[in-house]
Amino acid sequence: MSAKSTDLTKVHFPNPKIDPPALAEARNFGVKMPKNDNLNHPFPDGFIWGVATSAFQNEGGNGKTDWDLWASEKGIRPGFVGFTKTDILLAKEYGVHCIRTSIEWGRVEPAKGVWDEQELDRSFQLAKFAKKNGVQMMINLNHFTLPKWAAAKGGWENDDMPALFAAYAEKVAQKFKPLGFEYWMTFNEPVVLLAEGYLNGAFPPFRNGDLRGVISARRNIIRAHRAAYDVLHRVCDTRHKKIRVGIAHSTSYYVPARVGNEDDQKATTVLDFIMNTDFVDAIEDRLDYIGLNYYSGWLIKFNPWSFFFGVPVEYMNTKKSDDSVYPEGLYRIVREFARYRKPIIVTENGVDDGTDSKRPVFIMSHLLWLQKAAAEAGPDAPVIGYFYWTLFDNFEWVKGDCITSHFGLFSIDPHTKERIPRPSATVFRDIARANGLTRELIAKAK
Repeated sequence: MSAKSTDLTKVHFPNPKIDPPALAEARNFGVKMPKNDNLNHPFPDGFIWGVATSAFQNEGGNGKTDWDLWASEKGIRPGFVGFTKTDILLAKEYGVHCIRTSIEWGRVEPAKGVWDEQELDRSFQLAKFAKKNGVQMMINLNHFTLPKWAAAKGGWENDDMPALFAAYAEKVAQKFKPLGFEYWMTFNEPVVLLAEGYLNGAFPPFRNGDLRGVISARRNIIRAHRAAYDVLHRVCDTRHKKIRVGIAHSTSYYVPARVGNEDDQKATTVLDFIMNTDFVDAIEDRLDYIGLNYYSGWLIKFNPWSFFFGVPVEYMNTKKSDDSVYPEGLYRIVREFARYRKPIIVTENGVDDGTDSKRPVFIMSHLLWLQKAAAEAGPDAPVIGYFYWTLFDNFEWVKGDCITSHFGLFSIDPHTKERIPRPSATVFRDIARANGLTRELIAKAK
């Protein structure tokens, strides 16, 4: 960073293009730093510093999932970069305590009731290597994709899916139990899966405005989570140690676009309930921690001609990549979810930035607000971890490639697949080693 940008309290990303008075009252989207009081309060001992990854986004193209069908129909041959033992050592070198990884259901169970033991063992050996080298794994059972055979039977609308998912969870749990990993996850962003799969048509099964499909799939995903939660505990718990099972839940911070407008306020409140808390409410008794994926804040305007999840709203931010960056929203979201009285982990937070000109400030500003939240947290809802998305650039879903998306702390040489550390990787490492931001680390960013 240049000397000009090192006063983080004055650094701002571009603001959304709305009228200035409304923007000011909306708490000014952009990078706004909290008071530096929380610099005196590092994260608690044992705080988990992690990176989040996804099996399909790193290793896909196996021909066994619904996303492979999509890629084939689009004529896409994604240049996946893989995930190796070298990546685990690289993550450790850069301060990572835990890698959030997912198991690819389609690889493990390529046909109903048929288990690929070799594929399961491949994932197990990577996890075993990680543990041997002092890196924990957070095992996620589902990151959007479904086996082809499950998709062909109706996907999450099929009422048999909860039992099928529980059987898959049991198979994975039996394999990984000997490693003794503490943290497990059933689903990544189930609400996003519902919205993009049944309302926006961007994810399989590519439906548009199918509220009936949303209701059916939501019911079965909830049942699947609850069944898998019970199975994971039954298989993995011991007399002396119990695992923790949760989800990675997509969250955003919503603000009424027009100050004092009652319709905007009501629409924002309803949208916040649907997108942020409704799903968690439904599975609260089957959560040992709450994983929060947080990327953005949004200005919400009531619009009777524009509907999302049945709510008459319009997202007022522009389409530019920076206009919804709102670090303070992470603090506010954590405070909102503290009411569940469960440990909180930020399971994803990241920015698409190929030049790495914004990522260092992005990471520091979000962590300062999270540090403030952790300092204020009571014993019933402690903030216990932060996972950056992601370790290295990978496949970004509907973009259809590994080239135009740059969320990684490391870039990838397109020819050699070499992992090249960006400056932000060093920033993350130094913060993790210090267990929080300090004035010295901020000064070092000059």
